[in-house]
Amino acid sequence: MTNILQSPDQPAQASADRPKLRGRPRKEHAGNIDADILKAAIALFDEVGFDGTAMEAVAARAGISKRTLYMRYPDKKALIKDVIGSIVGSARNPDPPAFADMRSCLVFHVENFFMICNDPGMRVLMAMGDKPTPAVRELASMGQEITYELGIRHIVQTIVETADRVGMRVSDPGFYAASLLDLAMAHYQRYRALGATVDIATTEVASGRIVNLLLAGMRADCTAND
Repeated sequence: MTNILQSPDQPAQASADRPKLRGRPRKEHAGNIDADILKAAIALFDEVGFDGTAMEAVAARAGISKRTLYMRYPDKKALIKDVIGSIVGSARNPDPPAFADMRSCLVFHVENFFMICNDPGMRVLMAMGDKPTPAVRELASMGQEITYELGIRHIVQTIVETADRVGMRVSDPGFYAASLLDLAMAHYQRYRALGATVDIATTEVASGRIVNLLLAGMRADCTAND
């Protein structure tokens, strides 16, 4: 802990952390404060939920005064909106390889989903659809749209590209992309409820079965349309 009773001749110990600020922050610290607020909010939303998080708790976790927080965010709804933007801005879908077959394509996306779910920011985003509260109800549609952009559209693109490459017909790639996420999400939530570690090793069997179901559906569609 830094000694605040240093003599005038004793230089202050340089701190690796951002200094605690009083009043209006200087320009060089403003960006750090903004990032600290969003990081603190994401952590608290993940730990105790939207309703369980008080603005005062966010300020304390970020190491700033309530006044500094309220100067940036007049209420929790405004903060949640920026949190969503921050999560989306930091999300990155990996560039998938050119898959040799449809099974490889689907396995890639199921395993990638399980890995993404372990990110606190993505857990916060997904929780928006679980228990929409007054503070987030108006933003629920925004969260759903973002989830589509981050997940389904990306999967649809690779399903279509893989189908074209291997000469396979997929009648409704959007349905299978959404079904992939729905099935993976159900398994993820069950693992979390049981307190199990969610990683590729623990979800390997579930991943294989999810992919088997999707492939069976794709093949059945092709047969029905012939």
